[in-house]
Amino acid sequence: MLVALLKGGHLKERSAGIGTLATGLAPNVIAAGGMQAMAGVGNGFDNVATPTLIQRLVPPAMLGRVFGLFGTAAFAGSTLAYVLAGVLLDATSPRATFIVGGVGAIASVLVIGPLLWRAIHQISAAPSAPHHDSP
Repeated sequence: MLVALLKGGHLKERSAGIGTLATGLAPNVIAAGGMQAMAGVGNGFDNVATPTLIQRLVPPAMLGRVFGLFGTAAFAGSTLAYVLAGVLLDATSPRATFIVGGVGAIASVLVIGPLLWRAIHQISAAPSAPHHDSP
């Protein structure tokens, strides 16, 4: 979803959240499978485009740190989602869990996107640190 956050949230990048939300609203299992396919397409675009976008926007000297932070945030978010989805599933239903997950994914694009956009542009605008070769 980083691509959606940084590029204004085009439909193909938002389809993961929309597909998850639509899964919860699907009238039957076949429709739910189609919605999950849509979510998968969104994830596929994101998995290809996100590293490319990071490499294009982040200065080379910062790439390791940015990829490390991105990986840590993705792992932490995923772990938190597993815990919250399990609690929500116990308290409600699979349908409600998909709806909450989809709304959460879409909301993250709308809320976090402007913050990430600003941060990436601040990093891109910052002067590069001088490069010193080691002896």
